[in-house]
Amino acid sequence: MKAVVVEQYAPIDQIGLKEIATPRPAAGQIRVRVHAASIGFVDGLKVEGRYQTKDALPFTPGAEFAGVVDEVAGDVAGITPGMRVMGAARSGALA
Repeated sequence: MKAVVVEQYAPIDQIGLKEIATPRPAAGQIRVRVHAASIGFVDGLKVEGRYQTKDALPFTPGAEFAGVVDEVAGDVAGITPGMRVMGAARSGALA
């Protein structure tokens, strides 16, 4: 899968896409095929290392997303593959 991966803090125009392994959902998690994600002011600060907290490198920015559930951990109830969802996460929406 493709993801924006920040390997070192740099101006946002120096950050690009990278091919990464597709993660499997751990207990209590789902995986969403992201169809849309936002890039906000906080994301710009985070990739440059200028936000009040710093994510451990490497990281994938992005907090708001919409897409379709494509895999669900066995212990998750009420959410099934194919469901359309939107949400917020600490990071990772740009994958």
